[in-house]
Amino acid sequence: MEQKVDLDALEAALGKSTPGEWVAEYGYVGDRRQKFLKRNKERDGDRLRDLGYDDADFIALAHNALPALIAELRELRARTTPEPIGDKHRDGNWWLMWEPGYETWFKLRWRYEGWQLSDRNLIGTPTHALPMPPAPEVLNAKN
Repeated sequence: MEQKVDLDALEAALGKSTPGEWVAEYGYVGDRRQKFLKRNKERDGDRLRDLGYDDADFIALAHNALPALIAELRELRARTTPEPIGDKHRDGNWWLMWEPGYETWFKLRWRYEGWQLSDRNLIGTPTHALPMPPAPEVLNAKN
């Protein structure tokens, strides 16, 4: 992932912006139909046509942070959402596998014709897999 989102800056900007749920609605100014950003769903007529500086800063920061937030969330979901075992899991790499017979997760890899634990073959049939989590960066650092 290329860009990290500054969550502290995003949270601080959110804290400075107008609280409450915001909604976008259509309305009329004279005879022109326009879309308005309203501060709060329950408070009718409290439109944000003239945004405060903090609201505008938050909108810009949130808009700019969304691509990286979406990418990070997709990456986290890919690492934490089990998927049914398929051919890609029989690549010889280690995977976290769910074995329903034992009702637990095992670190397994496909070797020859079966699922292998570190030193022996697993008796059973795992059904779902997760990629192995990456090693913490502190362990990967070269001293």
